[in-house]
Amino acid sequence: MLIAAAIFEVIWATSLKYLDGFNKILPLVINIVSMFLIVITLQIALRGLPLGVGYAAWEGLAAIGVVLVALICFGEQLNTWSIGCLILIISGVVGIAINATH
Repeated sequence: MLIAAAIFEVIWATSLKYLDGFNKILPLVINIVSMFLIVITLQIALRGLPLGVGYAAWEGLAAIGVVLVALICFGEQLNTWSIGCLILIISGVVGIAINATH
């Protein structure tokens, strides 16, 4: 459920790019529905996870997902610092996941 929540977060963040001042209906509907699904899936995931662990892992996964969408779909570029910071985020998510199982 945590991964589903992260995917819905990526959809939500991506839809922001297309809202055009809330003038386009389809991106707005996608935005609202994805926010609703984020809350549902994250709430279910947090039933079995500590709040801090679940939230940090969810946000880290979502951040990585948004960066990947930006790279693939929008042709954004990463510099060395950005890559290093992404590695830190990934390391943090992995570290939190490993620690949560102990």
